[in-house]
Amino acid sequence: VFSLALADENKNPFGVLHAIPPLIQLLHSGTPRARQDAAMALYHLSLYQSNKSKLVKLGAVPILLDLAESHDKPDLASRSLLILINIAAVPEGRASILELNGIVRLVRLLAIQASREAADIPEAAAVLLLLSQGNMRFKSIALKAGAQELLMALADDGASRAREKALALLAILKESSAGQGGEDSMLPSHYFRRNMGRADGMNSSAF
Repeated sequence: VFSLALADENKNPFGVLHAIPPLIQLLHSGTPRARQDAAMALYHLSLYQSNKSKLVKLGAVPILLDLAESHDKPDLASRSLLILINIAAVPEGRASILELNGIVRLVRLLAIQASREAADIPEAAAVLLLLSQGNMRFKSIALKAGAQELLMALADDGASRAREKALALLAILKESSAGQGGEDSMLPSHYFRRNMGRADGMNSSAF
């Protein structure tokens, strides 16, 4: 099942043939090796557009968020974040993550990753960038969660990919409530549009 899911021609048939539910179950409660394999298979399946919605409907998002916060399983946490990036590319995926207090949880995760100089900081930030799309409450929730100070630190001291995502998120947080750049913008609007374009409509590609 795992190796078959990696082939591009199988991504849609696997979704149609109901292979996703057992993979989600393995991800949730399988052996350590089975969970890693299930995460890799689900990642590749999540690259196919229709499977993103299937993952949401079949209850993958709560499991993935919990695993992303698993500090004792860094590899599984990183793979879960990559799947969440793909899921957050569709409206129902963003809605599901938001319903689970996703903004606060991801800001908290970002803070923990930053304190450990973890390699998957850009992935958590990429999910946050996607969650900001069309979300009028993103700014207030993220600010209350302490995102601004954290992102400013990453923008100053983070690695290049983390710094890029941090600057894009700061641009969102600094936008005026009227949605215009003006004096409240930390960065010019063309920078914001360029960096958002890298998260919008793109799949993660770490495998």
